[in-house]
Amino acid sequence: MKKFSLIFFLLLTAVVGRAEDFEVDGIYYNITSAEEHTVAVTFRGFTFHQYKNEYSGDVVIPESVTYESVTYSVTEIGTDAFYECRDLTSVTIPTSVTKIGNSAFGMCTSLASIDIPDSITEIGEGAFSACVKLTSISIPNGVTVIGNRVFKSCPNLTSIDIPDSVTEIGREAFEGCGLTSVIIPYAVTKIGYKAFSSTSLSSVIVSNSAITIDRYMFAPYLVSITIGLDSLSVPDSMTKIEQSAFTGFRLLDNVSLNGSVINIGSCAFSHCDALKTITFGNSVTEIDGESPFLSCRNLKDVYCLADTAPVADGRLFSGMEVKISSLTLHVPSASLQAYKTTYPWSDFGQIVAIDEGDGIEQLTSEEGHSAFKNPTVYDLSGRRTTKMQKGINLLRNADGRVKKVWQK
Repeated sequence: MKKFSLIFFLLLTAVVGRAEDFEVDGIYYNITSAEEHTVAVTFRGFTFHQYKNEYSGDVVIPESVTYESVTYSVTEIGTDAFYECRDLTSVTIPTSVTKIGNSAFGMCTSLASIDIPDSITEIGEGAFSACVKLTSISIPNGVTVIGNRVFKSCPNLTSIDIPDSVTEIGREAFEGCGLTSVIIPYAVTKIGYKAFSSTSLSSVIVSNSAITIDRYMFAPYLVSITIGLDSLSVPDSMTKIEQSAFTGFRLLDNVSLNGSVINIGSCAFSHCDALKTITFGNSVTEIDGESPFLSCRNLKDVYCLADTAPVADGRLFSGMEVKISSLTLHVPSASLQAYKTTYPWSDFGQIVAIDEGDGIEQLTSEEGHSAFKNPTVYDLSGRRTTKMQKGINLLRNADGRVKKVWQK
């Protein structure tokens, strides 16, 4: 029996292994390339979480370390490197580091802030999950993917700057964070399941109208969302909002959708009790959807800004608690007759021309939007303009708020 126990222990040690290859000045390292002389910061102990991490206080990671007469470049914060270091208060990461591994800082409950150098191009899954004191973080412009659960359960994380380099936001990436507003950059084409669920978001701007909005992506506190605002140009590719994506968002009162083709999944905005206004942009040519506004009992106004009445599914406005005959459709004055003779638009109770004072805030001068400090101005195709144009404009404030205004 003793012989068997010894053999088992030796096998376990061989399979599990110690995490670190060596230690210098209280920081533990794994050699990642003996040929290129690179190392990753790691934890002290055994893999599979059979260890006790000992990092605490303020940790300064050097750009290079020397061990047994060999100098190594520190290029990575390894998987679980600082996991559950509850007394860790700050970490200085050198510019030699290009990767932060999975769960690298997970459960660091005393970590309030961290500077991520511009050299970082990869941030692993759950890298900062459950960092409950983390209030803000800046993601370097070289990062292309915000992985799954990277900032999950960071309730005090109220501000995040997502750089233009990001193309994908993973599952549950910001779930349970304290974010109040967010701007999704143009390059992002994929956002994972529940990416912003259980947050405090009240304002979201999605720059790329080609993006797919997955179900439960946002939290049910959202007040307004504008999809298709684009500082470059609105792409011709389809905008798709998945089935039940915004079901039960009881504070959502305004939805603006831009793009050339829009596919809205069934029940996408169902049971949005406060929803009063829907706006389809002037480049929309087709709208496909079955009962996306089911039980939106307070819906009053629909704006369709396309000069040509878009081809629309006859079930687009079905299932609403309010009858389409009681709603008002606002369209360009030159297209009034076309909408009156095109189904399902012809079923609206009132079809009126968009004009001054038509439910859109009227501005007579640039001073009229003084409440918006140095706003970014867009036309209704989502294209940024240098100044207010005659007619309807969209203004975006620095905090992400968006409103429609009329300029004489």
